[in-house]
Amino acid sequence: MTMESSPDACNPVKQRTETDGWYIDLALFDCNVGRSQAMANRYMPPGGCRDRVSFRQVGTARTGYPLIETTTMFGPNGAAMFTMSKEVIELTTDPLDIGLFDIPAGYTETTNSQELYAPTTSAVSGVPSYNAQIPADNSNSEMAGSQRKQPGTIRVGVVSIENKTNRPVSLEGLRERLVGGIGSTGIDAVALNATMPAEAEAEAKAKQCDFILYTDLSAMKSSSAKKLGGFLGRAAGVSGVDKTESRVDFRLFPVGSTSAVLQSSTTAKEEGDEASVGTSIDAEARLVSAEVRKRN
Repeated sequence: MTMESSPDACNPVKQRTETDGWYIDLALFDCNVGRSQAMANRYMPPGGCRDRVSFRQVGTARTGYPLIETTTMFGPNGAAMFTMSKEVIELTTDPLDIGLFDIPAGYTETTNSQELYAPTTSAVSGVPSYNAQIPADNSNSEMAGSQRKQPGTIRVGVVSIENKTNRPVSLEGLRERLVGGIGSTGIDAVALNATMPAEAEAEAKAKQCDFILYTDLSAMKSSSAKKLGGFLGRAAGVSGVDKTESRVDFRLFPVGSTSAVLQSSTTAKEEGDEASVGTSIDAEARLVSAEVRKRN
């Protein structure tokens, strides 16, 4: 399926999103329902500007239930700027606990992604939440708690890290490390809950971000160095533990732009998967902070 967003008078940017995958017929789900409607409900800024969104599907078969699905967004120059893949690793028809479907306390219905990701403070806990409605004139709304941006501050919105390897690591812990690493250099950084580019853009604007950072864990492999033990190992400087080589790819976009101002990779070789990726993430944080300072 291909989705195209044509330029309008207020935002002369043309984007194209392609979705490709393997699908099966699953009677429990009707996955053809709601895709076009979901895009129609995207947040549109006030002032009369509206994107024109068109859908084109190659073939006449029903979409079905996705087992593997890849979504790629292309910029106005036709180059791929973002790719996200999903894969089913387990599928079961066992019944779920009915309590999982109870409406949570404090639930507030939203109508678009801008409302969904606009931060507000809970009256009970004082913790920022992301499902409250925003006022019509959100230029005067205050960012709550840690989400409030100080004057003169440059803020980077950090999207969840995508693991493209077959080795498990703590992605949320690594994302927190990336946010902290950027913050330690004097650049403000906040986590973004959205994963799709259009939703990440809306959330970044709601959180007053200046940049959006996408990160992919692209490769991890164990080194083939020979192990040496005892006195000989200590003399040779070999610890006797395999090391992991990791590579992290990342892209930094100004909010409102489809052109990356920084697209690079970092690598590391450490003992253990988490340590290796963490070192790559630390290097990414330094490069991103340096680029943001240069742009500022």
